[in-house]
Amino acid sequence: MKVLDEKREQEREALEELAEQTSDWWIDAFADGDKRTSRDWDVCEEQVDQMLEEFGEAPESVDPPTGELVLDSDYPVNAIVDLDIDEETTATKLWSELLKRPRVQTAFIDGIRQFATGLSMTELGEKLEQYNVAYDLRAVIQRYARGLEHEDESELDSALRELLFSQQEPKGLLYLAHRLGTQRALTEQLLGTARLLGWSDNEQSETPTLAFRFNRSFEEKDRKRRETVVKLVQAISHHCEVVIVSKPIDLRWFQKDHGLEPTDFSERWTGRRWSGEIEDVVKRAMDAYDEQPTAKAILRTLHTDAGGALTYDELISTIPSVTTKGAISQWITTREDSLIDLSMVDAFRAHGRLHVELTAAGRETIETIDAETARQQRLDDFFSDVSDSPDHGRENPPAHEAPPDGDPRRKGTGYASVGSLSRRRAFGALSSSRSNAFSLADYPVEKADDYRCPQIWIDPSGDRVVTSAEYVNPLQYWVSTARALTDPRIFEWLLSEDRLESSDHDFSNLFYEHRQVLRSSRCLGELPDKIKTTSDYADALMDARDELTKLTTRLHNDNFDDEASFRGTIVCNALGLVGTVVHIMDLVDVDIVREVRLPTFSQDFDSERWDALVKTMAVGSAIQSKYAQFSAFRQLFETRQEKLDWTIFADVDADDPFGELIGSFVLVGDFAYQNGEKYSQFVEDLRSELRNPRDSRDDAPEFNVKITLWAFEFERKQFEQAADLILSEKNLSPTADPVSLLCLFSETPYDAVEALDGLKTETKHPGRSIRVDEIRFALAKETFSANRICPWLGAAGQDFVKVLLEATEPLSVTEICNRAGRDRSTWYDYVDELKATGLLTEDDGGWRLAIIFRDDEHHTSGDVVPWYIGDDDSVLLQDVLWEAAEILVDTERIVDPDDPVFGVFFDAPINIDRLRRSWSWGASWIDPIRAATGAPKRRPHIMTFGPTLEQVSIQQLTETRTAAPS
Repeated sequence: MKVLDEKREQEREALEELAEQTSDWWIDAFADGDKRTSRDWDVCEEQVDQMLEEFGEAPESVDPPTGELVLDSDYPVNAIVDLDIDEETTATKLWSELLKRPRVQTAFIDGIRQFATGLSMTELGEKLEQYNVAYDLRAVIQRYARGLEHEDESELDSALRELLFSQQEPKGLLYLAHRLGTQRALTEQLLGTARLLGWSDNEQSETPTLAFRFNRSFEEKDRKRRETVVKLVQAISHHCEVVIVSKPIDLRWFQKDHGLEPTDFSERWTGRRWSGEIEDVVKRAMDAYDEQPTAKAILRTLHTDAGGALTYDELISTIPSVTTKGAISQWITTREDSLIDLSMVDAFRAHGRLHVELTAAGRETIETIDAETARQQRLDDFFSDVSDSPDHGRENPPAHEAPPDGDPRRKGTGYASVGSLSRRRAFGALSSSRSNAFSLADYPVEKADDYRCPQIWIDPSGDRVVTSAEYVNPLQYWVSTARALTDPRIFEWLLSEDRLESSDHDFSNLFYEHRQVLRSSRCLGELPDKIKTTSDYADALMDARDELTKLTTRLHNDNFDDEASFRGTIVCNALGLVGTVVHIMDLVDVDIVREVRLPTFSQDFDSERWDALVKTMAVGSAIQSKYAQFSAFRQLFETRQEKLDWTIFADVDADDPFGELIGSFVLVGDFAYQNGEKYSQFVEDLRSELRNPRDSRDDAPEFNVKITLWAFEFERKQFEQAADLILSEKNLSPTADPVSLLCLFSETPYDAVEALDGLKTETKHPGRSIRVDEIRFALAKETFSANRICPWLGAAGQDFVKVLLEATEPLSVTEICNRAGRDRSTWYDYVDELKATGLLTEDDGGWRLAIIFRDDEHHTSGDVVPWYIGDDDSVLLQDVLWEAAEILVDTERIVDPDDPVFGVFFDAPINIDRLRRSWSWGASWIDPIRAATGAPKRRPHIMTFGPTLEQVSIQQLTETRTAAPS
């Protein structure tokens, strides 16, 4: 200890001498300013700089960091220690508390071991001095390093134990390190020692994580003492992951008040916010705020402000659409899509006032929105100029002309843009679709503000596209779809020159070597001999789109001789353009899903209107179908002799005489599927038209085209795809039990996507499996409406299920009814029905769903799910139905083979369709339970159109006839 005291005294004397020399130079300079030369001061300055440099060498230059300081609103699950930072915290106390913890001791010892590895004793001593490691520790660290090289292994363990833990002379390493926190150690030495915690020069080594819960009472401490604590935390973070945990607004104060630069820390303090790669955050925000001018105004105001941060009052004074702090607060923090939730802004308190600050993602979002708006305006202006120019023979159309069916939603007189379909809607359509088939989905969609505006979604892979257009009438729908398929984005991302020219696909070879096949067999339009390159062809298709819009403007302005004939011409041109692009997509391996939106089907579609719909869908699907490299419509239905004269006819393979629809259609809307028979008549009419879109020519080639119709029926596979699509965006992956629950609660894949979209993105363990309790949380969120949960239950039953999903513990009947706003008698109407599904259970605490709570005692021992969901593959659908029947049906009827319910179980296999017809519970729950258990699905309706086939095997006839439900 005497040597240490002498060393400290020498250091103090040197510092005092330096201060005295510096002071003398300044005094002399002011006293004899006329005598002191500039050169004299330069020499002094050089000497002072040299001495300061010697006393303050920065270890950063030789010690690259392997840890980081993290600000987060969530506690890290892998932390080796969890301590509070509050008004009582000092640097020495914090260090002392850390060194009491065994796992911190281990990290400290491991750090010293790696620090000393490969160094001689001399080098180690110099490096310890360079780091400003406490004097008391340097000698024992060197002894510890020598101990690691102990030749006698039998004595090594005992020797190291003494070096680490001894409280006798000589003191042990951990004892001395802990004592730094109980004495008034020099701050520099405490910080230097702290840097050894978790020390590593290898970024691949495991970094220990330490968590400090930050309390705002820390603000009450003296600023100098606070800064010392922060310096200690930063020193520890040099080789450890140090996570400061608190509310986002307090973390912002912590960062601002202590001068932490963005490069000093990482921020994961998302609170409820949605996070991820900045491109994904921006994309999600643009989807959410596409039609939210107030949100965009707030972002734009913050972006315009030089400081990027404004108070609520300053925002109110700038934005006309918000007049109160409550309105601002709603957009900043309260809404499900609030600006904080979507990582657009941060809030922090300064000078007693709440401020809102734009994040990097928020800045990127508003810049992208403004750039897109400017581009779209230029495009709109361009098309408006072209449309209204006398050079193109068009007159300015009257505003707000209604279409023939009376829908007044044509907005304005300019160009109707092609919008971007939201990711959620696109994923719903993709997972509801089946290859080469029609699917009907009973899911509510909103009426478009302007029915002329279609939307598209393009997969980032460039291999598939979803088009979406509301159906008002055949002309409007096919023109909208044609415009969507010839949007510039289609030719930029899907039908690019590179793709069209690629030898990986059929199109390039046919275009340059066998163009007649494209024209006469595939019936591609806009392909005269003067078109020399694929780029020229893309331009020609976009020109065809422009010509189509000219025709619609003439129709709008009553500029025609015969309306019926003129409308027919427009529909033919639109169908031809759609068919051409769809066949090109098929030739370059791009999958297409067409979403047909029917928002008012249950309200205003009478038989006459849906008759037009099913007829045009049937004709359109025939035009967009193929047999090998041949257009099915041209081969089977064309009657114009001038077209037939140069048509190449198909040489049909008798062993495979079936073509297919290209891509798929999804008809989605409020079909009132659960409330009447209107939908069933529509299904029958659609099936009839798909079988016979036109009469086949007598000499048509002998092949048929198969088209499958899935009418409001979704397999487990569709829910798996829905979960996979939306969860992949959230860094999560689906597993069997969560998918089974989605099948039980969701009517359509659209519902499953909507529910899961409410979950936050996983940032800590990307790629992990989603938990059952997270499915419960998603279904319980306010953003997922109660009327979409188990629609077959009816409103009261849905209310009860929603309350049970939201519950965090078992509830009494009184509490359930109070929360649902329903009578007790109504509850008892549903108890047995829900018990029969395995979803409802009763325990000592009351009623609950058989789904794990987030804090359920079973959380560590396995997920709580209905009894038939899990790893037991031996559970059959009929087992579940039998258990349900025993609960709901008088058991005295079990032995009656003629009983409408129990009698079905006498058959082997049981007739599920008969059970569905004879049992009201079965009609509602059989399909959800079938999907949840993975049981085989009802066979779809398979239609064929084309001439009667004479050379078809019995097996082929069986496979292609309309399948009977089972």
